[in-house]
Amino acid sequence: PEILFEVNSLPKIGIHLHVYNIVLVQEFLQYLQEFPFQFDILLTTPDANAVSVLKAMLSSSLLPLVSKAEVVLVPNRGRDVAPWIIESGHKFSTYDFCCHIHSKESQHSVGYGGEWRRYLLDNLVSKRSAESIISTMNCDSSIGCIFPPIYPKLKKVMIDVGVPLYGSEQDRKSVV
Repeated sequence: PEILFEVNSLPKIGIHLHVYNIVLVQEFLQYLQEFPFQFDILLTTPDANAVSVLKAMLSSSLLPLVSKAEVVLVPNRGRDVAPWIIESGHKFSTYDFCCHIHSKESQHSVGYGGEWRRYLLDNLVSKRSAESIISTMNCDSSIGCIFPPIYPKLKKVMIDVGVPLYGSEQDRKSVV
């Protein structure tokens, strides 16, 4: 196997999981159990009733590579972005790499939401993907964000309703 890091230079990794739908947490934890690097995790939730359950799920026996785990109750506003950036963004300033995950089931993806979620988790959080992403970003500091290609079923819907796949015409001109 390829050596990704020397022991004395392991990256500091922070994962933020915004828990809107607590029923999905077990699926996310299954992926995080396989995460190949030591990491800290911050769970945010707008559900006061979920806080104690989420704290219990963050045991070291369930997630052996977690160094630090925290659950924070946040207001239900700004979808998953406000809890990530406004409520907890300052906590991630000391990390080399950060991963943001959202556990909501979208009403817009009826019929393929679960497939889309697994596609994203497989391509961003699975052991194989995490190793590839962290290695790539560690080798090229100009890379700021990595995400997989648009999920094929979502891409078809976007094309069918005329939603630009890569932003506006102005966005495309600035990239090319």
